[in-house]
Amino acid sequence: MAYIDGLNVYQGMSAKGWRDLLWLDYRSLCEDLTYPWQHLESVKYFTAHRRHPPESYARQEIYFNALDARGGVQRIEGKFEKNKVPCVHCGRMTESFRERRTDVNLASHLVGDAAHDRFDLALLISGDSDFIEPVRQVQLLGKKVKLARPPSRRSDELGSTCNHMTDIRKNHLARNQLPNPIERSKGNPIKCPYGWLPLQDKIELMSDSNRQTMNEIRSSVHESLHPSLHGLADRMLGQ
Repeated sequence: MAYIDGLNVYQGMSAKGWRDLLWLDYRSLCEDLTYPWQHLESVKYFTAHRRHPPESYARQEIYFNALDARGGVQRIEGKFEKNKVPCVHCGRMTESFRERRTDVNLASHLVGDAAHDRFDLALLISGDSDFIEPVRQVQLLGKKVKLARPPSRRSDELGSTCNHMTDIRKNHLARNQLPNPIERSKGNPIKCPYGWLPLQDKIELMSDSNRQTMNEIRSSVHESLHPSLHGLADRMLGQ
């Protein structure tokens, strides 16, 4: 059974600048991280519904609908709570939103499923050291835990506590993207939010002349610089 710390994955990918890979098919990713002789019983995705800013809420709502339409992932939600915190620069109180309950939800399901003998090995996708003690409790119940660390989210202590460990690399994410669009039996197809589109998909939306210009620019720079071209593509598309 797979247990996904959704915010941890999102923050890690955002820190890497991999927003064009956020249209992630979690069921497919977990199958990719599972050996051929293993059976993936279920995928549990722990997250919380953002309310602010509105554009983030809209993108997340589209993504949740896409995961539901795709199927194979159980979403378990915490919530975001609004707090007042002092600005580090001026000291004035500002609003801050913090995710609550998702870590507790994940830990509870992980230990509870182990106690009910629902898996032999848990696939934990997180880099949060808060899960060290739940992992130890699962191991005391005779189960094993494989850790898959998201980009830029790596706790060495959590890694050494788990029975197995691997890192989720860019190629894992790139080959496990949701279809775009996702067709539904009822309702309109679900399209990836514009801000998450790969560079090539943005180029396809351009006029012929702009598309040719953008392809020439892309071919003239190293692949590592391609993420920096998103801003140029957005301006050319009037976004």
